[in-house]
Amino acid sequence: MKTLIDKHQTCIEILEAIQYYKIRKITTDKSLNGFYGTYPNLRRKYEHTIIIYDMCIERLKQRYVKTLLTLNLK
Repeated sequence: MKTLIDKHQTCIEILEAIQYYKIRKITTDKSLNGFYGTYPNLRRKYEHTIIIYDMCIERLKQRYVKTLLTLNLK
C-alpha cells in the first residue's frame, strides 16, 4: 500500500502533466493560426492533436480525482 507521501507525490506529478498538456495545447493552437489555407492537411493534423491533448487533460483530471479520493487523511 502506498504511503500518504507517495500518493501526494503522484497527485503532484499528475498536476504537472496536466500543466504540460495545457502548454502544448496553447502552443499548437498558436501554430494552427498560420495554416488556414496554405497547408490544409497540416491544419487538420494540428486540430486532431488539440483534440488528443484535450482527451489527455480530461483523463489526467479523472486520475487526479481518483487518487485524491483514495487519500485517507484521518
